[in-house]
Amino acid sequence: MKQTFLVDIKKTMTNFDSFMNESDRQKLFCRCGATQIINAKIKKSIIKNQNNIIEDEDSIDDVFCDNCMENYKNSKSIFFLDVDNDNLFHVEFYREKYFNNNKEEVWRLNKRNHFVRYVEKNENINFNDNVDFIDFNTVSNEINIFSNHGNNGNENHTVNFGNMKFVNNFFSYLCEMESEKKIQSNVVFDGLQDAFCFLKDVGEFVVDVDEIMKIYSIKVLYKNSEIIKEDAGNNTIKYYRLIDDGYGEIIKRELCFDNYLDSLRNLAVIYFSVISFSNITTIFLTKKYDFFYELINKDLNIPHSTFKKEDATHPHKILEVIINNYNTKLNNIKDDAETKKLTKETKQILKQNDKIMYLKISPIIFKNINSVSNLNTMYNIILLSIVSKENLEYIFSKFDATNFYSFMDKIIENVKNNNDRFFSFEHIVHMMEIGCQNWVENDYLTLYSDTLRTARLLDMDSNIIFKIKTKHELISLHDDLTAKFNSIKDKKKDEFYKKAVSCFKKINELVIDDVKFSVIQNLELLNKEGVKMHHCIYTYLDSICDGKYIAIHVEHTISNERATAGFYRGSSDKLTFDQFKGYYNSRPSKYLIKSLINYCEDNDITFNHSNSDLQINKSLERKMSDYMSDEKFEDYLLKREKEEAKKHKRKKQTV
Repeated sequence: MKQTFLVDIKKTMTNFDSFMNESDRQKLFCRCGATQIINAKIKKSIIKNQNNIIEDEDSIDDVFCDNCMENYKNSKSIFFLDVDNDNLFHVEFYREKYFNNNKEEVWRLNKRNHFVRYVEKNENINFNDNVDFIDFNTVSNEINIFSNHGNNGNENHTVNFGNMKFVNNFFSYLCEMESEKKIQSNVVFDGLQDAFCFLKDVGEFVVDVDEIMKIYSIKVLYKNSEIIKEDAGNNTIKYYRLIDDGYGEIIKRELCFDNYLDSLRNLAVIYFSVISFSNITTIFLTKKYDFFYELINKDLNIPHSTFKKEDATHPHKILEVIINNYNTKLNNIKDDAETKKLTKETKQILKQNDKIMYLKISPIIFKNINSVSNLNTMYNIILLSIVSKENLEYIFSKFDATNFYSFMDKIIENVKNNNDRFFSFEHIVHMMEIGCQNWVENDYLTLYSDTLRTARLLDMDSNIIFKIKTKHELISLHDDLTAKFNSIKDKKKDEFYKKAVSCFKKINELVIDDVKFSVIQNLELLNKEGVKMHHCIYTYLDSICDGKYIAIHVEHTISNERATAGFYRGSSDKLTFDQFKGYYNSRPSKYLIKSLINYCEDNDITFNHSNSDLQINKSLERKMSDYMSDEKFEDYLLKREKEEAKKHKRKKQTV
């Protein structure tokens, strides 16, 4: 395949610093074999694979090859190269058949990847290629994928249900280069129809293929698989797909490589999943296509022998094995990736359990598993022993399944991130009965758990919570208990408090991006923080005095927005982020959240990006009356940015 390439030698088209300080120098490698230097930037209209290049008023869109006189104006045909990197520009699929050492017939689909690299040292381009392939053994039905990573080595994998990432990679529009995955825009793919024919032949070995062929996307692919190539002049080839218009006429449409590849990938994932585990079609027949397809694309890493050992031949049992499989590992080692996300206290509780609960999937539970994400929720329910099979059956008979899963995901996040926030089954049912999950303007889990904690601190019967019927009743009880708790605190606590926080001077009174962070220095300030912000930071007093917690007041010096951050305090005064609450436990703005993340990074404070309090959500924000309006604040930031740009420009001109 003949292709023209362009190299941005001085990087003035891709690097802003070079754009400002270097003269333009591009090198053209024409498809005719000639090279020439161009002392100007090239417009995007000529480049086929790069939309982020820098243009200026002198950028040109008329490029001629001095040797063959080809004009590339507005052609979108020049391939832009990264310097000293392999650039994928052409892929070929082709089939072959052979017999292995056991005289078994094997069908192979090859994928040859063509790369070009501009080597800055010798100012020239080098071409190289490698081959990936899929082997299908027509006797054993075993599928293997070989991936060639060049200098990074090779991989050979057997394809099984629940482990389709190598299949996805094989048919992906992404290419692995220099240990990096980059989108390869406008790469030309030849032999796509050959790849389809390979999968079509493999389809002869798929059970329930007649039902699978009813899937709309597969039906369309089979009907519109033919591809033709035409000479478009100027050494350019155009690719077209022949499409049935539904009225018996075949029309010609320009081929979209990534769409065709995506159709092949979908077909391969379905066929290979069913060939490697034929009983998985029972999920397709009972849960329909969307659930089935999401499941076979999930990276389960469950050995095929596990399904065989558990006699998982029907859909209830298959989902049961999937949901419970991690717990087999946890019963032995209790140290997988999921448990690493838990607090130390939660891990200790898990390790003290003799056996983690096994969840049997009854008909009512199976009926209420509506998406693959529900399986992950079920897994966490088992991992943390939150509710039992009987509890689930009761909940599904009384509440909407979608609301339950959404609610449980928030419960699970709290259990994982906060060791003292375990809710009983009765609490979960109560919260759902009073509609807590619909209280979007408040962090209801914090409100509910703080009310429970305060009742315990006051030696009150925590069952008082079950008298609550509405949001306003919960807020009223919460505020009443908090007031009682504050009124009976020993004044000597103030001395313990001051001593406990005295070692955090280095992280006190720091300003980051106009946001000031102040360690709350005494009991009076802690009380005022809770009263003004209408939340329960004061109930953490004992934890702060015991050296287990610390509270920090956060305030934007421009907008006047305020919030409170809480941190767990570990050995050697190592801090771990716990929560970040605004007015009435609302979500702080993106400006405060970003500054808090920077504050944590600058001061070696451990935090988890997935913590809900660090997720920007405008709908959960709530302003106090003295906050600057969003419009005025955004206007202020824009004006300041313009002033800083002018100062920078004047400074540069002076130099």
